[in-house]
Amino acid sequence: MTARLRDRLLEAACGLVAAGDWAGLRMAHVAAVAGVSRQTAYNEFGSKAALGRAIVEQEIARLLTGLQGEMAATGDGDPALAVGAAVRGTLTRAEADPLLKSILIGARNGDDLLGHLTLGSDPVLPMAVGVLRAYADQQWPEVDAEAKDVLIETTVRAVISYVILPTFTRLTARVLASPPMGPADRAARP
Repeated sequence: MTARLRDRLLEAACGLVAAGDWAGLRMAHVAAVAGVSRQTAYNEFGSKAALGRAIVEQEIARLLTGLQGEMAATGDGDPALAVGAAVRGTLTRAEADPLLKSILIGARNGDDLLGHLTLGSDPVLPMAVGVLRAYADQQWPEVDAEAKDVLIETTVRAVISYVILPTFTRLTARVLASPPMGPADRAARP
């Protein structure tokens, strides 16, 4: 397969995910939008999960490129200002960009694209941390390596947690709104 075909399929998939939900997406939809057969889409990605990972990798790479620019634009190279710019940039993009929103905030709706970022045998999160660590090493060589590791890992995880926090809020409200279970209800439970 050519890089052009892969890009066309990714572009089609990204557009569909941004316009709807990942859970309802089918490879046939992606293929139709890209103007190829369903089998061609499967030949290129192998599975919907692999397509999802490719979408997440591409969008996180775009996000990180933008964040590096924003961190560099803070001026005097102050790590605290740069981290603040990165956090603000991520939260702003997560709310404004439909595709990034689907990846980061879609977890609120049970979509599993976020899982590619944080879970599985090869999550994207370490790649993102690695990119930010390389940036930090270049920009702030005088800062202790362990301090950079802790700061980057903590910041990335805190931002992700903040973005998906409404999922936990909705779940709590739903559990609390459920009628209480009595002993007979518990006994009847499978």
